[in-house]
Amino acid sequence: MAGLNDIDTEEALALFAVPRTCEDVEGWLPQKQQADTWIAAAGVLNEDGSSARLLVELVFRRSSKTSRVWYKFTVFKRHASGLERAYQLDIQQFARQLPIHDRPHEHFGSERIEGGCDWATWTFEQALQHFTERTTITFRPPVPHPEHFELRG
Repeated sequence: MAGLNDIDTEEALALFAVPRTCEDVEGWLPQKQQADTWIAAAGVLNEDGSSARLLVELVFRRSSKTSRVWYKFTVFKRHASGLERAYQLDIQQFARQLPIHDRPHEHFGSERIEGGCDWATWTFEQALQHFTERTTITFRPPVPHPEHFELRG
């Protein structure tokens, strides 16, 4: 079932048929409304350097109680009226059987595709690699792990 702000599946697939880049993703910022959650976001560029009118939002959460991880990596299409979801990878690690909506999955526009149970064991790097393969978006430079903090000097 389509969400209120999803683009059509065919439009999403067409968007990701063309390679694009996401450059200089700013550092991971803590989300104030949700503890243990970090967000990084940046615009996407076409090969000629022009704006693709797409926004990548990467969300990482590690529960301080269970150490379980949740990845939610999304590409939004930008409009003057707001954002529409074009692609999303949603992975939660789990120890018990989750309700069907909470199991690992991805969205191409309005289409929801169930992921494999092994997706719940993926590292950050594996999840990001899957995201880049499915969206044909290359990060330059590569996105650092959200728990890897580096002093800037």
